[in-house]
Amino acid sequence: MSRVTITSYSIQGILIISMVMGLAGFSMADPVVSGVTAAQRGDGSGLVDVYYDLSGVASTVKVTVTFSNDDGVHWNVLPTESMLSGDFGFGIGNGTGKHIVWDAGRDRAEVYWPQTRARVAASEIGQTLNLMLPGGVPLEMVRIPSGYFQMGSTDDPGYSQPNEAPAHSVSIDYEFFIGKFEITQGQWFAVMGSVPSDQTQTGPDYPVAYVSWDDCQSFVTALNALGLGSFRLPSEAEWEYACRAGSNTRWCFGDDVGQLVNYAWYSANNSPSGVKIVGSKLPNVFGLYDMHGNVYEWVQDWYHSTYTGAPTDGSAWEDPTGTSRVLRGGFCYSSAAYCRSAHRYYNSPGNACNGYGVRIVRTP
Repeated sequence: MSRVTITSYSIQGILIISMVMGLAGFSMADPVVSGVTAAQRGDGSGLVDVYYDLSGVASTVKVTVTFSNDDGVHWNVLPTESMLSGDFGFGIGNGTGKHIVWDAGRDRAEVYWPQTRARVAASEIGQTLNLMLPGGVPLEMVRIPSGYFQMGSTDDPGYSQPNEAPAHSVSIDYEFFIGKFEITQGQWFAVMGSVPSDQTQTGPDYPVAYVSWDDCQSFVTALNALGLGSFRLPSEAEWEYACRAGSNTRWCFGDDVGQLVNYAWYSANNSPSGVKIVGSKLPNVFGLYDMHGNVYEWVQDWYHSTYTGAPTDGSAWEDPTGTSRVLRGGFCYSSAAYCRSAHRYYNSPGNACNGYGVRIVRTP
């Protein structure tokens, strides 16, 4: 179970909630947010100042701030990142008097302040949970903090596609673990007792490929039977959130296509052809490898041609009338545009094609 500690402060009509989330049963440091104060400035600027102290940080920490406009019933007022400044986001260390400024007057003019509450959360990132599969095969899962992000893309000629719109805010109010690497052939064999045929490259450290969405569900079922926790495919929102790792650019590292060769196996550097050993390129900020390229990764969602009506809470978009499931990330034969964080692909759940793989999620 998750351990949640909440401390409330009522300051000038704004209720500030500092939330620290830890995972019981795992030896992971819990950052502590304390000394929270906040107030809207009285100069008519519409700026809100949030101050807090941070301690207990062992490595990299992510700080987020979210707001409620109905006395805490819904935490759905998500500040636009460009309207925030100060000590928020990634790379925040221990210290007192941390300061976040929100330009609320321009960002959310409709917010009714007497009913407004704010929540500051700090989460350790980049921590790894090491599990052991049958035969002594390791499975590494990386802890992903709660947070919010802009999912999809806006008009980006030569890159964006209609099915990536409209860009929309998604709030993931929970932590989860996701595979540090794509599921390898060695891990698939350890759980299933065999590896699907038609692999372009064979070996325990190559990603499993040529698997259908249905095959991946069978893998998850067998993995759950081992008593190592509760596993599933990531939702499409969880996948993109983990891939972006705080970025809002074409790829996790930025917009410069010239840097993609450092992070991905894709068409420009796929010689000799075929999938490559996992983890042989640079990771993103969360410590995840091969989120761009190598193999496409199945996610839980049914495919929809746009994001109109998509969930905004991180959950999978299920549809009893759906015919195709979603794949993300591109693969070793993809162009740079198809390896972007926002790129979406799809196929029928029973279709296993060259370059279709999977990365899994473990819930606490």
